Amino acid sequence: MSGSLHEWMDPLGLPDVDEPARLLAQCMYAGGDAERPHRVLQQYREDRELHLAGLGEGGRLIGIAGYRAPSHRDAVLLHLAVSPELRGGGAGRRLVSRCLQAARNGVLRAETDADAVEFYRKLGFDIRSLGEKYPGVERFDCTLRRYVPRKADSGDFSVVSAWPASRSEAFYMFPKGGYPLRADELEAAAAEDIHPTLLTEAADGTPAAYANLYESEGKLWLGNVIVSPDYRGKGAAAALLEAMEAAAAERVRELHLTCHGPNGKALLFFAGAGWMPWDIRRMEGPDGTPIAAVRMRKLLTHH
Repeated sequence: MSGSLHEWMDPLGLPDVDEPARLLAQCMYAGGDAERPHRVLQQYREDRELHLAGLGEGGRLIGIAGYRAPSHRDAVLLHLAVSPELRGGGAGRRLVSRCLQAARNGVLRAETDADAVEFYRKLGFDIRSLGEKYPGVERFDCTLRRYVPRKADSGDFSVVSAWPASRSEAFYMFPKGGYPLRADELEAAAAEDIHPTLLTEAADGTPAAYANLYESEGKLWLGNVIVSPDYRGKGAAAALLEAMEAAAAERVRELHLTCHGPNGKALLFFAGAGWMPWDIRRMEGPDGTPIAAVRMRKLLTHH
């Protein structure tokens, strides 16, 4: 496959609207309706959650991937097609990777049949049979994660402690610590906590985010949440939150956290993920001035 495959194209902006429609027709059931691919293209133009990526070679569209990417939920791969004469050269893998990068929480899902399931398995998707959704037709749920959680070990805390870029960031993450944050302080605190978790890149294990759980006042709390500066805005925060909520759901029905009033971005993030404020307390901020400590909670779904 030539290097021109690195050419990303906007299928919806091509002058020849039949070009993306022909590729779409390869990955959908049209039922003899020749106009259906064009109607689907129009849906991609009108629905803000729908996106269509295109891969080109020599100025020609040779592959497309259509996906839905809602906020705070898994992205769903809806359509994937590569020109028949170019299949097997990596174009499908690149298109899937593009969709995964766009997933707000780092999770991409797809549903497929027995003919295509091995393609998804080779790309690293977790495969789960859905049984016969239609008579004689077995369907499969496929899940690909950009990030994976693991238990934090001693060597991780020197990495995590370097992430706060300011006294305020260090305070929001670990109010009892100082600045610069010391690895030994963070490790000692983690030893008393529950489920200290490091979120890493699935591909190479690069640390992306950290958090833990702890008990206080007869409740389970989420604490010490921080995302590496290199992974902010890339779905790591949502993936970390999902992992911590799943771990907490094995123990309790409701999880709590404290978010600091000046940290408006975090407040909006948690509110958008279904967390509700239930109490506000006065506390001393990083510079000694009073700030609001907003207590939030979320009812968990047991897995």
